[in-house]
Amino acid sequence: MTSLNWTNLVPQHFVNPGNGQDQLPAASLPATARGNVEPHYLLLARPTPLIEYNVALAPHTALANTFHANWPFEPATKPPVATMTITAPGLIPGPIVVHPSERNPAMVTISDILSAIHSALCGRVGPEEYPYIAQHILEGVLPQGWAERGITRLEVPNGRVKWAGLLEDTDELGNWKLVLENQ
Repeated sequence: MTSLNWTNLVPQHFVNPGNGQDQLPAASLPATARGNVEPHYLLLARPTPLIEYNVALAPHTALANTFHANWPFEPATKPPVATMTITAPGLIPGPIVVHPSERNPAMVTISDILSAIHSALCGRVGPEEYPYIAQHILEGVLPQGWAERGITRLEVPNGRVKWAGLLEDTDELGNWKLVLENQ
């Protein structure tokens, strides 16, 4: 496993909190690539992921089972794309749209993907997402006063923080689903 060394990375991405439901209407997801676009083999979901990464930690802590030292800066897809849309069902109610970083503005790289996912999960839960996390409120697992002080998506207890990879979204050609496992 080689560790990541990220410098001058400023990924340009955003999270659209959507409509506060687990499923967004398919028309609301921007199609990022059509046709024969495949994710980098390191990004694919598999029983034993080739990237070892706890998404609660900074992306530079990720390790990959490869001999390529520059794996984080390789194109995230073949052929390379300028944007990539990832959904995280059960974690984030809207899409994560990934754009290239300043380091390589021509294409989305593996590091752009990991950075965008980490940032999206570390983002504060907004009022529009409260219905989305209502099950945790009802279960009494969120601390008193969480709404006043704010809470990040990673603080909503689900135990899934271990990277497992990306799966093709069978409902939206060109979009991908994030798969996380329990740590």
